[in-house]
Amino acid sequence: MRWLWIAVFGFGAVSAAPPSIRPQPPVCEPVPGSERTWNTRVFRIESEIQVAPDRLQRLAQVADTTAQAVRDHPLPFYAPPENDRPVLRIYGTVESYAAAGAMAETAGCYLWKRREVALNAVHLFQKIPGSRLGPLTDEDLVVHEIVHLCMHGSQGRMPQWFSEGACEYFAAAHRGAGRFQFTDIEREIRLLLKKRLAPDGGATELLAIREVAGLGSRDWSTKMLRLQPEDRYRGYATGLLLFHYHLHGERFDDLKIALKRQPPAPPESFEELPNEAPQLERGLVEFWKGHGLGVRFTVP
Repeated sequence: MRWLWIAVFGFGAVSAAPPSIRPQPPVCEPVPGSERTWNTRVFRIESEIQVAPDRLQRLAQVADTTAQAVRDHPLPFYAPPENDRPVLRIYGTVESYAAAGAMAETAGCYLWKRREVALNAVHLFQKIPGSRLGPLTDEDLVVHEIVHLCMHGSQGRMPQWFSEGACEYFAAAHRGAGRFQFTDIEREIRLLLKKRLAPDGGATELLAIREVAGLGSRDWSTKMLRLQPEDRYRGYATGLLLFHYHLHGERFDDLKIALKRQPPAPPESFEELPNEAPQLERGLVEFWKGHGLGVRFTVP
């Protein structure tokens, strides 16, 4: 009878996301007359520090393929800023990163007013203890922030859980180096959440839906900063499961209509989330249990 429960709860209709996206060869061309500035197929990369050519090429490949993944999705997410080239800017110090308007303790963010992805080099390039290899790029971070940029014109009136959930959805589907796999997205989400929230096994703790359902961007940031650093991702994980629920269920069509409005506006069902929260949490716990992920919703 499990198939019946899934249908009643709202899962079963699957969005027509492309099964996989393979990156094209990277394009990263120096801008004449500019130091540490490059053009990719879609973006302009500016850096305060020297970046190794191979790392720069891979960053360009991840960035361009992320834009393709958002653009090719059946939901009309893709609405980047209407300037010549959206900017990815690598800040070399915590001080310059914070001076640009980013929160100093974050690894990256989308600065909406500046219309740029700000990347904190202190966290972007991570040295693996005991490894002789050079620092590795946090590609999931890059994917997350570029999705924000690509949704510039479609996320403004949406609740913040929707924007953050979308970014984590694409990050979960990212296999590295710009390769995306959407065929078994439940598996990818399970692996991501276990890695981030339950590496030693046990239940994955998420923020209760009513804690995040109605938050705008400013209130979201305030709430996340009030949590302990190790607990902040729990809010993003709640957004991810809510986004997945709306994308792969009976609410897909309503969401598509809402995003096609000018300007895009939330569907009416979003207003009911706080009231639906207890039932929805029970349903999500049961659904993800069937996909190998123990979930528990908690109040901080």
